[in-house]
Amino acid sequence: MEQENGRYRKITPGTIVTIVLLLLLLLLVIVTTALDYHKSISENNSVLISFSAIRTIRSLFSDANPVDKNLNILNGVRVISILWVILGHTYINTQTIIAPNSFQATYFMTEPTWFAIMSGATLAVDTFFGIGGFLTGLSNAKTFEN
Repeated sequence: MEQENGRYRKITPGTIVTIVLLLLLLLLVIVTTALDYHKSISENNSVLISFSAIRTIRSLFSDANPVDKNLNILNGVRVISILWVILGHTYINTQTIIAPNSFQATYFMTEPTWFAIMSGATLAVDTFFGIGGFLTGLSNAKTFEN
């Protein structure tokens, strides 16, 4: 809990709901991973299998398809970095535009965690363009190869 003017902030109902949902998700991952480890989960139950940490890690690091033609992992990193860029621009706009809620957003985003995320937003731009350029070059290389 952070202090605000010498007092602790109250936990809102939204915070409680979020914590409960995240704990339920963590519990689901732990239970399905334990069931998968003991081979108690069937292949037909694909919904539960998708929450197993063992299967997820195995599929991420498997070399069943060593030549991934689309490099889907890089597309995922690109999506994360563009979301980070959007978040950074939203932060910059709250600093320059005076709106009824901008002071509250500015206070929220100057907390240490958000400040660390915002200070790395410039690197997200570089990552986005670097991966985009790599994928474009790879696509062109495959085109000229044939």
